[in-house]
Amino acid sequence: MRTLIALATLCLSACPHRDGSLYRFSGDGRLTGLSQIETWKADAPNWQPPQQPSAGWKLAIKRHLSLIGRARNKTGERINVEQRRAVAQALSGGFEGLKGLQFLRLKGDGSGNVQFTGYYTPIIDARRQADDKFRHALYAYPKAWQGKGPHLSRGQIDDQGRLSGQGLELAYSADPSDNFFMQVQGSGMVRYADGSLEMLAYAGKNGHAYVSVGRLLVERGRIAKADISMNSIRSWCAAHRIACQQLYNENPSYVFFRRGASGPVGASGEIVSAGLSIAVDPRVIPLGSTLVAHLPVLDGDGKLSHHEWRILLAQDTGGAIKGSAHIDLYTGVGGVGARAAQALHHYGRIWLILPSRADLLPGD
Repeated sequence: MRTLIALATLCLSACPHRDGSLYRFSGDGRLTGLSQIETWKADAPNWQPPQQPSAGWKLAIKRHLSLIGRARNKTGERINVEQRRAVAQALSGGFEGLKGLQFLRLKGDGSGNVQFTGYYTPIIDARRQADDKFRHALYAYPKAWQGKGPHLSRGQIDDQGRLSGQGLELAYSADPSDNFFMQVQGSGMVRYADGSLEMLAYAGKNGHAYVSVGRLLVERGRIAKADISMNSIRSWCAAHRIACQQLYNENPSYVFFRRGASGPVGASGEIVSAGLSIAVDPRVIPLGSTLVAHLPVLDGDGKLSHHEWRILLAQDTGGAIKGSAHIDLYTGVGGVGARAAQALHHYGRIWLILPSRADLLPGD
């Protein structure tokens, strides 16, 4: 149990930058009246798993097992590769493998509530060469940069053109908002004039702290808190183009991309799967971990319908995902993924799964 105490003293390289605190409302699934619990509480969820894992789950766990040793978690490896592999292997044959494992519940907001938001892979129109309309570059990571930075800011890159002409341009969009929100999501697909699609995966950041432009718009009275969303931000930007670029520059954080990925890649180096992959704070949940969640499920109107049990894989990180009270669920590609991500800002509960063997418990 001393190892659990070490974890309890603890309270993102890639992708989603969702400010969960902006989305709190009646009917969001929060539990009330619960007593304060530890940062981690050792207990087993009272859950009923599906009879058989889905085909999508089997494929994802196979990929997870093959790549788990490559996770880019540089935060001390509090749950090492062998521990994560042991849990994944226990699940590889089906959910019966959960028997005998131990579960640690996240504290969340102090009452066990963990907010689930969503992120997705956008599809944007682009060109391989710049023209009068398609002139906003999506950049590869500069190889000359050393260390985490901070390096050039958003304003220096986009407004001053400090990276132009260095052979870093991957594609060009017609709308700077497309680039901005593709960076917020951490990866995206570009659709060229001939209809072909290309995945641009996350390649790195410039080392500047992330600033939520949604929060800035709410604080300044430009958009009501109840109405804040990606769509409302884009609509405001379409009506205030000069002010919008200034607003974007107030978030100096900048994301770079790379070609060659066969799908959306998370910070762990694994291809993320809709409804299964989550972005976490790796200081709390090491990349590669397996979790079980009582996940909020929404109806067709985006209202909370019920909660269902789900096995999740920690395969990504995000600038706004800090601590144990906020998890980002990957929701898929394109319009379907976007609608699911924008609707999801509800609460559930989540447990970290660990092996039961004493020699595989987290170290001090």
